[in-house]
Amino acid sequence: MKWRNFYPDNHCFFITSTVNGRVPILRDSPISDIFFKNLTKARGIFKFKLFAYVVMPDHWHLLLHFERGADCLAFNRDFKRFSSAEIIKYLKQRNDEELLDVFCRYSNGKTGYSFWKEQARVIPIYSKGKFEKKLDYIHMNPVKRGLVSNAEDYLLSSAGFYILGEKGVVDIDELVAV
Repeated sequence: MKWRNFYPDNHCFFITSTVNGRVPILRDSPISDIFFKNLTKARGIFKFKLFAYVVMPDHWHLLLHFERGADCLAFNRDFKRFSSAEIIKYLKQRNDEELLDVFCRYSNGKTGYSFWKEQARVIPIYSKGKFEKKLDYIHMNPVKRGLVSNAEDYLLSSAGFYILGEKGVVDIDELVAV
């Protein structure tokens, strides 16, 4: 029996996904640009609120709010599919056979390449305490990994918005009771 994720309506979700093979490629400027372009596009389609983000070298975390829980599933599917296709296209244009070979090994047969791990982690957030814990976890991730000394110094994160009031790579929505 295959388990299905449960996505309740009108809740925040902590969503995380990893690059197959844990290849540390997401901080490369063209790749992170593709990531954020697709996140912005998905935001227009699914109308979610973005409360926090971090893009690490080999994975990412988002804290999102959807009015309808089912949209979380559709977002996760479409965002990963479209961003993956664009990243693979970029790697082909760059003739990066080494990376293409890595992602080819993870292919499930439906496509020639698989950039993201198939299962993303989606955790519903039911309380203010859990929300704050995940917000802190997202922002401290680059510090814990030794990428920066201070969370606000990591440019591919919303930490600068919360700590310094600075605009990041993408806009953050105002926190409201969810």
